[in-house]
Amino acid sequence: MIRIKPKITSDEATEAKLLKQLKDGSYEAFATVYRRYSPRVYRTVSYLLGNEDMAEDIVQDLFLTIWERRENIDPDKISKDM
Repeated sequence: MIRIKPKITSDEATEAKLLKQLKDGSYEAFATVYRRYSPRVYRTVSYLLGNEDMAEDIVQDLFLTIWERRENIDPDKISKDM
């Protein structure tokens, strides 16, 4: 069976470029990812826990882990749900 890879949209290409820069250690790329995704992550965690202080700590820990493990990022595996 032949699998046809779906076309990559310009948003996905931009996201892939950003993630590659993050993987390569760009602080600016990390800051962009943080600004882009931390509010949504915070709202979700805060809603699930019902505790804003714990949500802040979890979000900080999450993004610290992303930075520490950035070399494991695969920019080619971008979810369309991002």
